[in-house]
Amino acid sequence: AYVLDVTSGQALRKLRAADGAALDLFGHSVALEQGRALVGAPGEDGGGGAAYVFDAASGQQTAKLSPSLAAGSFG
Repeated sequence: AYVLDVTSGQALRKLRAADGAALDLFGHSVALEQGRALVGAPGEDGGGGAAYVFDAASGQQTAKLSPSLAAGSFG
């Protein structure tokens, strides 16, 4: 996934999952808000999926969200 300059269209950053693999489908979905980028990877962990949070300005990954982390939250 790339962070682009809205005016010029130039790529500013390339976002990569720290644990990315070819079949993760990283970048399948993307959301931006308040300087953060959320990038979906539905094939991660054999299809369990994950979402990665990045600081859009620096391109640094700040979190990984996956169903296994939230399983206890849903009772």
